[in-house]
Amino acid sequence: MKAPLQTIRARDVNECSSSWDLVVIGGGPAGAAAAITAARHGLRTLIVDRSEHPRPKVCGCCLSPLALERLNALGVSAIAAHGEQLHTVHVDCLGMLTKWQRSGVALPRDRLDSELLHVAAAAGASVMTGVVAEAKPSGIVTLRRGGMTQQLNARLIVAADGIGGSSLRSSERLRWRTLPRSRIGFGALLAHEAIDIQAGELLMCVRAGGYIGAVALGDGIVDVAAAAEPAVVRAAGGPAALTMQWLGRRIRDRDRVIHSAWTGTPRLTRRRAAATDGRIMAAGDAYGYVEPFTGEGIGWALASGIAAANHAESVLGGSASVDAWERTARRMSAWSHARCASMALLVRAPRLLDAALRVGQHAPMFAARVGRAWGVQRSNALLGDAAR
Repeated sequence: MKAPLQTIRARDVNECSSSWDLVVIGGGPAGAAAAITAARHGLRTLIVDRSEHPRPKVCGCCLSPLALERLNALGVSAIAAHGEQLHTVHVDCLGMLTKWQRSGVALPRDRLDSELLHVAAAAGASVMTGVVAEAKPSGIVTLRRGGMTQQLNARLIVAADGIGGSSLRSSERLRWRTLPRSRIGFGALLAHEAIDIQAGELLMCVRAGGYIGAVALGDGIVDVAAAAEPAVVRAAGGPAALTMQWLGRRIRDRDRVIHSAWTGTPRLTRRRAAATDGRIMAAGDAYGYVEPFTGEGIGWALASGIAAANHAESVLGGSASVDAWERTARRMSAWSHARCASMALLVRAPRLLDAALRVGQHAPMFAARVGRAWGVQRSNALLGDAAR
């Protein structure tokens, strides 16, 4: 069993060093990848997260081939060995069920994030958990927990605390631009007895007003995550009721679904007005997020965190400017976000997706194009009307 993560606890906040080469805010994949990379460059690195770890998290439990490549690039591919190998994705669109082959791994986020923070600590980064951080363009980072407050000086800051983070709230330049019709997210970790799903299977159900995904994580846990129009969630009576409505006969224990701990997100599709402000660089989902749960997110987060740390090393070494991160971040996000955005348009018109899947059974090349948007290799078979 891995030893507990050694962190700078809240009681040590006032004893924490006041000067760092790089302060990374956010202990998810983007932040951890940035801290690992920066520490390996020899930068004096601190990573701060508002949660204690390990901590449960619903989104991002599917590691796509891109995510696995990024873990390998970090030299931590062994982390994926703890997960469930994915081999099948079922897309249920308005009752039409298609089966696709796919590769990847389903891994609980508490394990992924905790393992990455251990690697960051082993690389030489200092890890601070359970502390809220706020960044200033001047390089000042304010840490808070309970009645304790501490200010640090950072030569550079990487903000990687996701779409729900508050580290950049004082920066007008880094304000969010949110798509008005953006959906909200919700999800839960359910007992396996609650849902009929097999190991290695990823289920995606597309419905009018949103879509929902489910995957078995092992240890008797199923991850359920969805994106839906707020009015649809309200009309159904909340996330649990909408989950039962959309998953239908897949639900085996309604009481377990109703009494699970459901979490929600703000509107999903958003982007920062800029990627930099003074000494701050935004990375991962803290820079931009596009709606679909297609398995792209963790790969993008890891790649963005690695690139931000590499850029920080260049800036501190005098060979690049902070402002150049603007171009790098936009270029890196362009393909991933465009791919997700195209899928978002398709799943907003489920009848169009249904038609695409029906065409795909007669046109393998077209089916392959649709499948790649879901991160899968090829259509294996058309199973027919799920209502039969």
